[in-house]
Amino acid sequence: MKIITRIFFLLCCFSILLQPLQAQKKRATGLRFDDAEYNAVQRKSDFKGHLFATMPFSASLKQYCPNIGNQGEIGSCVGWASTYAATTILNAIKYNWTDKQTITNHALSALFVYNQIKIGTCDDGSRIPDAADFLKQNGSCLNNSFTSSDCYVLPPDNLFAEAGQYKIKDYAILFTTDETNPNERIYKIKQSIADKKPVIIGMTVSDDFMNIPQGTDTWNYNPDNFIYAGGHAMCIIGFDDSRGAFEVMNSWDTNWANNGFVWIKYNDLATLTKYAFQFYLFDKNEDNDIANLAGEFNFRYVVPGNGIVFENATVTHKGNGYYETDRKDWQLGQLFQLVAKNKRNNEYVYVFSVDADYNVNVHFPRKQEYSKTRFHGFNEAPLVPENNVEIIIPTPDSGLSITTLGTDYLCVLFSTREISDFGAMVQRIQSEMEYGSSMEEALQNNIGEKLVPSYNIQYQSDKMGFTCNSNAGSIVPLVLRVDSGQ
Repeated sequence: MKIITRIFFLLCCFSILLQPLQAQKKRATGLRFDDAEYNAVQRKSDFKGHLFATMPFSASLKQYCPNIGNQGEIGSCVGWASTYAATTILNAIKYNWTDKQTITNHALSALFVYNQIKIGTCDDGSRIPDAADFLKQNGSCLNNSFTSSDCYVLPPDNLFAEAGQYKIKDYAILFTTDETNPNERIYKIKQSIADKKPVIIGMTVSDDFMNIPQGTDTWNYNPDNFIYAGGHAMCIIGFDDSRGAFEVMNSWDTNWANNGFVWIKYNDLATLTKYAFQFYLFDKNEDNDIANLAGEFNFRYVVPGNGIVFENATVTHKGNGYYETDRKDWQLGQLFQLVAKNKRNNEYVYVFSVDADYNVNVHFPRKQEYSKTRFHGFNEAPLVPENNVEIIIPTPDSGLSITTLGTDYLCVLFSTREISDFGAMVQRIQSEMEYGSSMEEALQNNIGEKLVPSYNIQYQSDKMGFTCNSNAGSIVPLVLRVDSGQ
């Protein structure tokens, strides 16, 4: 009897000792850190000329989230964060789905993406830019169509047609790895959530983060007790100033933290996050191949007086989106600004000029490939996600100047699609104009069938602006001719 009692006592002790060891579960992550590849992604412009709406104290996209998933032992967090979470949420917002089961039934497959972008074995993980590019080129099928728990299984060919219905339009990063100011990072993430765009993050995680007990609402980061456990991709779906925290959707099932979600303090997340992405979808008109575009363009000049005061130049519409300033006696050194404004969400905007000596300058987006001197270190995205954004060129606090007397052409292109060869295109336009072509002819030759037919465009006569709904073409130019020295 004593022997049995002792054995029972030893088993109880062993069980007690074993419990904390079992509780320290090593969960799968899978984010591959690659700063060079991340920083090469186009960065969302700060649009310093745009006065954003007042930032709310809190915002949440939780009502648009599918049920929490579980990546299991596969290093597929990038697929879960980018596809199952972020892209599904964006689709729910687009179609106004709020019923949880409806959203989950339309959730996209994390493994459809991960199995085709993984680096090496199932445990080796993947990079967020690879997932973003895959979603842009191929999309993802529904999770119900491909729920494989084997990361070596490739989807059957018939699922690629389904995936093509769920491509993303584009993506951008919110900040580079060199932009480390936590307040700026926090603001940009909050602005994205307030604009109803979830943020896919790449974050450094610790052992204690992996083992947040079920029912825990907020994770308390302790840098003195931080044991590195890898890189992990997740999706930010809310913020609350009263908590001073972001709410994050994870892929570790509902028995982790608060049913698969957790709050992370603003500064802690800004410190531990290396990467932050924003995705953009096609709108419903684009799904039906309709070019729904609208935009405005202003030329404003400095008027004499106390301080710097800008006034919009009056213009005359010459037809088909070509305008001229009424004033013809602009002089050398005249300071001016260009202001392009999109009137629809998710428009691509490009601004360039050709001066009297046929020198071409790109003004937006600012990219080093367009000018190594003026735009060194810049890689700005041309897509403008929010409407009524004022793109002030060169900046709100500076101006351009007339350096050569004669005729300058200032041009803004509004597009539903990215113009992938924009840099080369403006060089061809410059060359054709130098050899005698008009701006109108050069644009026609280089944009061709992508130009929205003029009969589908409603131009404004009192200022440079237009609206259009067209089932042909994807680009609308507004061109201003500025004559000086007359």
